[in-house]
Order: sequence, then structure tokens, then C-alpha cells
Amino acid sequence: MAADKQVLISTEDLTCSICLSLFVEPVQLECEHNFCKSCIQTYWENQGQVVSCPECRAVSQQKSYKKARVLANLCEKARQLELNPGLQQEGGSRCLEHDEKLKLFCQDDQALICVICRDSPAHSGHSFLPVADAVKKYKVQLQSPLHSFEERKNRKIKLKHQQEEKISELDELTQSLEQHISEQFAKIQQYLEDKKACLIRELQMQREDAFKLMDLNLAEINKELKSLEEDVSKLQAVIHQEDNITFLKEMKRLPERYLGSEKSESEEETNDDVDEDDNKNEGDSDDDKNDDASDDDHDDDETNDDTDDDENERSDEASDHESDENDEDVVEFSDLILGKFRGPLQYAIWKEMKGILSPVPAPLLFDPDAAHSQLTVSDDQTSVELDNMKVVNESEYLYVLGSEGFTFGIHYWEVAVADISDWLIGVATESATEEEMVDVFPEHGYWTLLLRDGDEYYTDETLKLDVKPRIIGIYLDYEGGQLSFYNADDMSHLFTYTDTFTGKLFPCFALVCNDDVENNEPLRLNHLLI
Repeated sequence: MAADKQVLISTEDLTCSICLSLFVEPVQLECEHNFCKSCIQTYWENQGQVVSCPECRAVSQQKSYKKARVLANLCEKARQLELNPGLQQEGGSRCLEHDEKLKLFCQDDQALICVICRDSPAHSGHSFLPVADAVKKYKVQLQSPLHSFEERKNRKIKLKHQQEEKISELDELTQSLEQHISEQFAKIQQYLEDKKACLIRELQMQREDAFKLMDLNLAEINKELKSLEEDVSKLQAVIHQEDNITFLKEMKRLPERYLGSEKSESEEETNDDVDEDDNKNEGDSDDDKNDDASDDDHDDDETNDDTDDDENERSDEASDHESDENDEDVVEFSDLILGKFRGPLQYAIWKEMKGILSPVPAPLLFDPDAAHSQLTVSDDQTSVELDNMKVVNESEYLYVLGSEGFTFGIHYWEVAVADISDWLIGVATESATEEEMVDVFPEHGYWTLLLRDGDEYYTDETLKLDVKPRIIGIYLDYEGGQLSFYNADDMSHLFTYTDTFTGKLFPCFALVCNDDVENNEPLRLNHLLI
């Protein structure tokens, strides 16, 4: 009877973990894991001399294995059962111990048994069911967990779809934000490129204008220089003449402008000699003087005429010389070119850029008619503060609204909170502002940022801020359903609400009045000066 027993082996035990099929020429490694011979050889091809097991990663210094003959025989039998399924079914429906058909199901042991097994001591006192009844019973029992698992499966499928949708939304949002960022920076970059081109173009124009004047002056200097070089050459040629007669003849032919200074000097020497002769002859007789008087007068007239002509010529030459010296100036470029193109250029451009920024702090105003009676709005409607003289009943929130509401568009405004210890800033629906401000939450028409006790920040949750902002920036995208708060000192993000806005939204502000709070400073609206 023992010889007829069948051993049940799972096909998983006969499957190669590499090709996932029944072993073909199975071999065993040193770590006792089995593989097809061709599979392990292929696996080891790219590993070099030191190889490892695909399953346990055990390292071997050489490609060694041994044939697994028993495993090969089992695989062969498994293939025969695959070719003749009737053998497997027939063996599986009979008792391995008594070779009887398995007709009963032991509910205590949860096992198929034959009639002989039922009467054995091993199953004494157990309850049994025919196979068909057991199948029916347990199929009914499995319906409940099946239903439960199906519900859980459907919930998981739904959850999967929701997660996939969120992933898709995130991907779309990321792409949209990337495009938005690129567009915003493209505008700034385009402005800077245009401004750069404009300044360079203006610089080149000023350069060309300055060059024209300098080139004209340089051309005139070159012309005069050429003339002077010719004069120097002529004078040098005469001066270097060794023959005295020829030198004097050539000197006589020189233009008067070459001899102007020398001629004047010789005339001065002549005049000095004449004065000396006159002084020597002062002691002569009066007769000689009278005899020569008429002749002297005549000569003096002629001499005076010649002297006047010489003095006029020398005066003209001197004036021409002075004119030449006055004209000998270098044309300078304007110093203004430095101040315009080498000054605080970045700061100047930044100030000009404020004209293209969008959005910029809107020129909001507080509405005195929408302010709590214990608040005082300044004459220019840009600040609001507690009026301690009007305090009658303590109130948690003393509110005031902006003078303008929004039903569309993108808007941004800033509020200086300074060192005020308790305040509220945000937006509210028109209907919410008609009621008493109690619960400032989105479900009641309020989207706000609140500070209490100087260091506790709240939205619809508690915020932890490392730096206390002194100016709060509020960004509203009505159609986009976004309200964001920023520390306007460095534009760091504080919190964002996302919602669907309907109706008119008003900027809302509030100060707190109670025994423990002193809000002596006003809230101020920041206006950007462009």
C-alpha cells in the first residue's frame, strides 16, 4: 500500500525563478538554489569571474554548479501530468491512505476524507458533510467576505481614481504655474532688454554727436599742422643755407609773416640808436637846429607815417597770433554722459519698472461710513485707530471696511500693522458685513488673517511664523478663487485660501479693544508711489 502512495508537489517548486517555467536540465548552485542550466549561464555572462546567485545574491569565486537529477525526474513527471490531466485528477480525488474516493469533508479538520477515514480514531467525534453539501455551505459563507472585499476593492478603485485625478490636477497646476512664472519673468526680461537697448542706443547717439565735433576739430588741427610743418621746413632750409649772399637773398623772398618778430626787434634797436644820437647832439647850436628845423619836420612826418604802417602790421600779426592760440583747444565731451550712464543705474531702472508692475498695491481707502463707532478714520482715509474717548462697550472686533469692493479681477494691497498686538485683515462678502462680526471663517463669508496677543496668528488654522511681519500684503484673484497673505517686508508667503468667490468682496480690517490690549498705533494702508 505504501508503494502506491502519491507525493503531491506544487509546480512552483519545479519552476525556474529566471524563466518562470518548469526546469530544463536543472542544476544546483553551492547555495542549493536550482535553475535551468541555460538560464544560469546566460545570467552569469556579464558578471565576470566572480558571480552571484540570482535569488540569495551569494557570491561565488567561480562558475560552478552540479546536476540536479532528482529535480529533473520530477520535472519530467510534471510534464507528463500536463500532457495527461486525467491522471492528476484521478489521483487527486482518491484517498492516499486507503485508495478510496474522497466523498466526505471533515468540518473539524477542514479536510477531504474517504468513508474509511471517517471511522478511524483520527476523526472520532468529528462532524462530516458530503462534498457537494460542503461546497454549497462554504460558498454561501464566502459570499459575505466576498461582498466585503468587493466593497473595499471598489472603494480602493474610487480612491485610486481620485488620487490619479489629484495627480493630474497637480501636473496641470504645475504646468500652469510654470507658464505663469515664465510669462511674468519674460515681461520683466523684455522690459530690461528694451531699456538696455534704449540706453545703449542713446549712448551711441551721444557718442556720434561728440565724435562729429571732435573729428571736425581734428581735421582742422591736421590742416594747420600740415601748414606749420611746411613753414618749418622752409625756414630750416633757409637757416641751413651756408652761402651768405644766397641766404640773404632767400631770406628777402620769405613772406613777411616769417620775419614779423625779427623785424620788430631790429626796429626797436634802430629807435634806441636814434635816441642816443639825439642825446649826444643836444649841446649843438640853435642855428643848426633852426636850419634843419624845416627839414626835420618833413622827415619826421614821413617817418611817422612809416612807423604807423609798421605798427598796424605788427598789431594785425599779433592779433592773428593770439587768435591762433585761442583756437588751439581740445573739444571735450559732455560730463553729463557719465552721470546718465554710470550713476545708480539699477536703482533708476527699478524705480521706472514700478510703472509696469502688475498688480501693485492698490490705492485703497478706509470707508468712514463702514467703520465701527469706536474707530477714527483719518482725513485722507489711509489710516484708522481706536478712539479711546468713544469707548463705551468693549467689543472683540472693531471693524472697518475698504471703500471699494471687488467682483472680478486680480488685486493686491498692503496694510502696515507695525507693532499693533491685535488685528484682523482680510476680505468679507457683502452679506457677511451686514451682520455682526462674530465667527470670522470662510463658511461665514470671511477669509482673514488674525493676530492675537502679539504672537498668535490664526487663519482657519493656527500659523507658526518665525518672523513677525510689520506690513501685510493681500493678493486676491477673484476668478482664480485665491486669497493669499504675504509678509510684504520680503514678500515671503504666509497663507493662502482657495475657494469659490461669489458676490462682492470687501477688504475688511479690525482692531481689538479689551482690558488687556493696547492698540495705540493706527492701521495704515500702503500706497505705492510711482
